[in-house]
Amino acid sequence: MSNRLYLVVSATLFLLVAITHLVRVMNGLPVLVGSYAVPMAASWVGVVVPGFLAGAAIRLLRQEAT
Repeated sequence: MSNRLYLVVSATLFLLVAITHLVRVMNGLPVLVGSYAVPMAASWVGVVVPGFLAGAAIRLLRQEAT
């Protein structure tokens, strides 16, 4: 697998995860794991961390293109 393909796949997956968590936060959707209600703060982390990783992959893609 080439570096470029790896970065495209990574950026796409991390962006999808961040968007999914953002949709949960915006709509206030509850998530239950067994009988445990996952707090909304977990989804804020799920927006920030994968969003940062997607951004980093996109920056590396742009650097590789030049």
